[in-house]
Amino acid sequence: MNGPPEPPAGIPPWLGWAIHVISTLGISTLFAVLLLWFTLTRFDRTVEVIQHNEEARTKLLVDLGAQFVAASERQSDRFDRAIEENIRANRTFLETILLGRRAAPPVPAAPPP
Repeated sequence: MNGPPEPPAGIPPWLGWAIHVISTLGISTLFAVLLLWFTLTRFDRTVEVIQHNEEARTKLLVDLGAQFVAASERQSDRFDRAIEENIRANRTFLETILLGRRAAPPVPAAPPP
């Protein structure tokens, strides 16, 4: 018979098989295989979590970039309008002052007493 020996009475069959594998391979080999399996399965899950987080982070950065560009354009438009209004107000003010001085009649001299 080449398989594992029959487990003693009262021991479940899976335990007899486990004892046979441990005694055949050695405990260090078994630990190495279990550690490798655990590392590979956990690593796979970790990579999946990282990918999911990176996708969410990328989407967030793209949205933030679009919002920043839109806000900058709105601010630039407002700034341009404010500058144009300021220039018009200054021109109006200067034209009023300059034309007002030119068009104003000379102040008559006070009559002699």
